Parts: sequence; C-alpha cells; structure tokens
Amino acid sequence: MKHLIYLLLGVGLFVSCFDDKGNYDYTDINEVTISGFSENTYSVISFIDTLRIEPEVKGTLSSKDESFEFTWKVIPENLDFSNVEEGEDFIVSQENNLNLPIALNAGKYICFYLVKDKASGVTYKHKFELQTRTTTSEGWLVLGDNGNNDARMDVVMYASEQDVIVARNIWANDNYEPGKPSKLQFSYHTYVNGTQTLMVTDKGTYKLDVLDLHAGDDNNFRWDFGISPDNVQIKASGFTHYTQPVYRAVIDDLGDLYVASFANYGSIYEYPCNQFNGEPIKMAPFLGIHYVYQWPYTFAPFLMYDATNQQFLAFRKDAAYPSEPDFAGEKLFEAKTGKDFVHGESGKGGLTWAILKDPNGSRYYYYVFKFLQDEMFEQVYHGEIVGTGLDQATMFACSNHFPYVFYVSNNKIYQFNVNTPETPAKEVLSFPGEEIKVIKFNPFVAWESYADWERAREFQLVVGTTVNGKEQDMGIMRLYDVPGLMEPLQLKHQIENLGNIVDITYKERASQ
Repeated sequence: MKHLIYLLLGVGLFVSCFDDKGNYDYTDINEVTISGFSENTYSVISFIDTLRIEPEVKGTLSSKDESFEFTWKVIPENLDFSNVEEGEDFIVSQENNLNLPIALNAGKYICFYLVKDKASGVTYKHKFELQTRTTTSEGWLVLGDNGNNDARMDVVMYASEQDVIVARNIWANDNYEPGKPSKLQFSYHTYVNGTQTLMVTDKGTYKLDVLDLHAGDDNNFRWDFGISPDNVQIKASGFTHYTQPVYRAVIDDLGDLYVASFANYGSIYEYPCNQFNGEPIKMAPFLGIHYVYQWPYTFAPFLMYDATNQQFLAFRKDAAYPSEPDFAGEKLFEAKTGKDFVHGESGKGGLTWAILKDPNGSRYYYYVFKFLQDEMFEQVYHGEIVGTGLDQATMFACSNHFPYVFYVSNNKIYQFNVNTPETPAKEVLSFPGEEIKVIKFNPFVAWESYADWERAREFQLVVGTTVNGKEQDMGIMRLYDVPGLMEPLQLKHQIENLGNIVDITYKERASQ
C-alpha cells in the first residue's frame, strides 16, 4: 500500500512539473552594501562639534547617487514614543554624506542611515550609536567664590585626551544668587535621573540642574525633606552601592543623619536617625560607600563615624539606626577609637579611608576598610601618619589605587606610604606665589565604557590653587599622574584663569 502511495505522489509531481511551461522573466535587483562607518560609538559635543560621515554605497547594478534616496535619522535612546508628536520621524538629513552641526541634549542616541533603491523600492539600512555631551553635561566642575560672596562655576571638559574645552563663569549672564560657596558633592547611581550634584553655600544646598547646572529655589535641597528646613547644609551624601542602590543618605552640619529608601518611589528625608543604643549622637561628615561592581545583588551598607562616642558605625539594610560594624579577618583596631574625625573618602579601588586625630595632640592615624559580602568589613591598614608639619596639616587626600595618603601643610603637599609606615612622608609639590585650596582623588564610578585615558584619571591627584595678588581668574587646576613605588608625581594637565577655587569634583556623563 505504501508503495502505491509513493508511486501516485511521484506521478503527481512529475505531471505538475511537466505541465509547468516555465514561461518566466527574471529581473536582477540592485543589491546594496553600505560601509564607511566607525565600529565605535560616535562621540560629539553639542553646539561645538559637527558630525561628519561619508558612507560608501555600492550596488550590484548601479552605485550612482541618483539611483538612491538617502535618509538619516537620530532617535534618543529609551525614547518614550507615547510622548512623541504624530508625524515626528527624527529625520536630520536626506543627503548621501552627513554634515550635521550637533545641537542635541546630552545623552545617547540610536541612529539609522537608510538607502532606498529607486528602481526596486527596497530600503537598506545601517544602524549606529551616537553619544552627545555638552559643556555642562560632563566635566570637572570648579566651584569658586566670585568675590561678592556668590558662587562662580567653571567647567573643564575633555573632548579628547589632549583637547580641553573650558567654559568659564557659566553663570555670569544669569541672575543666580546661590550664596557664598563651600562644597561640591557628586553622587552617581544607575537609576534613571538619580545622579545628583550638590552645591553647598551659606544660603543652603542645591541639586544642580542636569542640563545647565543652575542653582535656584526650584532645585533647593530643602524640598527633599518632609519638613523643609529654611537652610540645610549638607556635609556628606551618597547612595549605597551605585549599581543596586537601596538607600540614599545625607549628613548635615548639625551632625544629623537622614536616610531614605529607594524602595519607596519619591521617598523623602523624614526624621533624623542618628541614634546609638537609644541615645542621640552627632555624626561626622562622612559616608563610606562601596564603589566596586563585584557582587551585583549583595547589599553594601554605609560606613560612618559617630563623633559623639568616637567610633565607627554601619547602617545596614532594613535598619532604623546605625550599629556597630562587623569585621572579618585580622583585627587591626577597635571600632571605638577614642579619636576625632578629620577626613574620610571611598575610592574606586575598593578601599574606604578615614583619617583620625588624637584629641589631645596633633598625631594623625589612618584606618582603612574594605567592604565584604554579608554586610561585613575587612580592616586593611591601620597606623600613624609620620611626617613633617602634621601639627599644621589642613587637608588630606587618599589614593584610589595605591596605599598613599597626601596632606597639605604650610602650603606644601606631602605623600605618605602606609606600606612603609616607618618612613616619614616626603614633600612632593609646592607652588610659590600660590595658595593650595583643594587636593583630592576622583573615583569615576559611572557605568560607562570610558576610554583607557579617561579611566586613568582615577589615578590622578587633583590640585586646585589660587594665584596670590590676582583679583580675577586666579584659579589653577592641575592633574598629576601618581605612579607606584612612590615615584615622582607627573603633571598631566594644567588649566589656568579659573575662579577663586573653593572645591572641585567631576560630573560624570551618565547624569541625564
């Protein structure tokens, strides 16, 4: 039976083939290939750069421009199309070659180059990515005092490793009167619209606008509180782990700690939670933060310092108040130190530093922590800083990647290696005719594919000075490479004619 079925099927197929006269006309189409694009994301600066691309279009029948219609589209990444006006299609050019002056908001864009063959009606496309920046979307923010007890802001931006764009006194033609400046704080996390840059003045604290960096009543930080204070002076701020933040926290000039949860959308700071064992305490202006992307779904607490009881504390998940930290590994010191807090910072290398001082003298000590899993800490380094001029030390900075502490004394910068604690700190920098205003390292934590030269800035010591006797544009910012083995610092960049420098921080590009 099966053989009969197969035979009938075969006969049917043969008849079908035999009856097909094969009377067809075949026409070749102009198959198109597109080349000439960079494999990397195009990066441009709005209102400064022009995006120029000259594609190469080849067809199997014709490669002449008149054979095609060209269309370029630029579409914001993660666009909410429900807010797009009807008919808007993001066309920026209909020429073969793109010559586009960029006037876009800072951000990432998905772009398409469309080539339509007129004869066949077939459209071919090439997709590429565009990253736009502005002089206020990314760069070194140099906060200064304009001499009238008001803030001045300069922005130093790198178009490439060597090309520097400086936007000086960006508020000069505006009516901002934020007050006499004292501090800049940049906090980053990967949640949309979560990154913030705080500027503190005698009039309050401002969340600088992400587009134009303006400071006004509309972005006064006081509105982040349930009961809005008249003047809030934020001395420390941050998020618990920048990729999976659970809490955001601030410490004000009164030593009050406020914590808000990301679990509650639109949460505000309500009541101070600076208590220990049921008693109110005063917090030092310090929040230790875990910056390293190591265990994405493990909570990393805040590390902080109780100035009342002179001890380190941690703020754990689901906690109401800080508590004693848990340590693993070798114990180098007690959480209760009996010393005064002087300086603290967390680095991209994974270490959190605290510099403390003997309350009865001028001896300084370093305490270095590493965040571990399960909300625990490792004690990495501890000892006394030894060096010249510590009795007159005014500023400290701790390296992101090396066991180095820098301090300023008598307008000179000294470097101390905690791996050789018996060796006194050595003088590494001085600036005759200038006054040192800022020394610091920047962790660079944004979830971005920075180029190698951009990431290298994590190693650089930032120094801000002002020229004595100069009334305007007296500020100078210098960046120094810090090699290993205590080798000499190497000047990488020097930017002059800035304001009367008060503070410096870097605003990373993922802040839109």
